Amino acid sequence: MPDIQTEMTKLLNEWNKAEPTITQSVSPNRLITNNVTRITFNFIRDNPGVSSQEAVKRLGSQGFKPSSTSSLITRFIRGKLVRIENDGLFATTNEYRSVFKATQSKPKLVAKVVKPASVAQVASVHAAPVTFDPKHILNSLSLYQARDLYVELKSLFGG
Repeated sequence: MPDIQTEMTKLLNEWNKAEPTITQSVSPNRLITNNVTRITFNFIRDNPGVSSQEAVKRLGSQGFKPSSTSSLITRFIRGKLVRIENDGLFATTNEYRSVFKATQSKPKLVAKVVKPASVAQVASVHAAPVTFDPKHILNSLSLYQARDLYVELKSLFGG
């Protein structure tokens, strides 16, 4: 029966063996995320005019979560990597570039305490514009953007 020192030496030798390394060249201005991001973009680029629903469905059949792909499509539209035309998606560039910023953070909502005497001042300063039209705002959003707005408002107002 081998002693502990011999066995430990064998283990350390196995541990210290050089493992093959996989390298990927990345230009410094791009942040590589996981494959679902690049595959979703490439799918839209390679299938011009595909609807977002069809893209989510077909990428889902490849094993990607529908929530991930639909969120990425919305992000691509906001980042101007993809445009919508006649309910179809079209890539605006031939190569994926990151729309995610490493230091990006969501703005935080801060509650301000208003004294009763200054309520009129605050109301006049923060009054909604005369042209405020919620239907116009909603009509300008995609389905996914409207859903994101709904979730944000729901968290803001509760319920």
